[in-house]
Amino acid sequence: IDPNDIGLEEEVLRDMSHVVLDIVPLMGASTFVFRLSIVLGRAFEMFSDYLPDQYIVPDELVFEVPLLLLSLALFARSALPIVRASFVTVDELDNQVYEQLFEPMGLKWWQFRCLLATCVDWEDLEPGRVLECESEFDKPDERGNNDDYLYWLYDGEVTASYGGLFVTTIKRTEGKNIDDPSAVGLLADMRFLYKLDLQNRAKRKASKKERYDPVDVVRYPMATIKVGSRGARVMRINSAKLLDLMEHDEQLAASIRALLLKSLQRKVGLLLRSTTTVE
Repeated sequence: IDPNDIGLEEEVLRDMSHVVLDIVPLMGASTFVFRLSIVLGRAFEMFSDYLPDQYIVPDELVFEVPLLLLSLALFARSALPIVRASFVTVDELDNQVYEQLFEPMGLKWWQFRCLLATCVDWEDLEPGRVLECESEFDKPDERGNNDDYLYWLYDGEVTASYGGLFVTTIKRTEGKNIDDPSAVGLLADMRFLYKLDLQNRAKRKASKKERYDPVDVVRYPMATIKVGSRGARVMRINSAKLLDLMEHDEQLAASIRALLLKSLQRKVGLLLRSTTTVE
């Protein structure tokens, strides 16, 4: 085989572009790998056109360059959280929340590090702090903060009420595994589920799979969640940043959806047990 055979190099590059563009997406690769394969496929295809005569037809450039730039932009959106995750310092508390909350839902360790790098932190909350208020669905909290958060209770207590009626008190000393039937999972999750629903509806409408134009999406009923007298230490997740991560990592999105579903199941079980106890 002549190493200077331009025709052979062109054929190899074209075959490689077909492999990464046509076969890799069928292998169930992660969003990061899938987008990397698209970038490589576009680059191989352009080089295979350039090699024979060191020239690319301008019409092809007008078509190929924007596609390559778009692929690079999407790849960067997937790669940036991974790069940031490599600089994250993980402590024992982070390890514990991963083992109790995220690992059972199939979240990979590097994906959890991406969460830590972008949207997860820890906060000690004073007694009486309202995490979610049933009457203020779209309003800022008492600190004027419009950011929504999901919470996981590690230590302390929170109370839940609805329509002015007490529902239950949740107490923890070192968290609780999501697979434990007495766990509750994520707290203050109804606004996040509402936003996730809106996002999914917008995607269906954009792809013309949803032909009707909803006048208004029914807002989910949500309890008022307030920190109890002991105070609380919580892990909190910024909802907007989490939605952005889910948009660019389908495997992470699937794990988060599974966690939300499990959390709802646990809270329904808690509500039924509380009702039975009251009766």
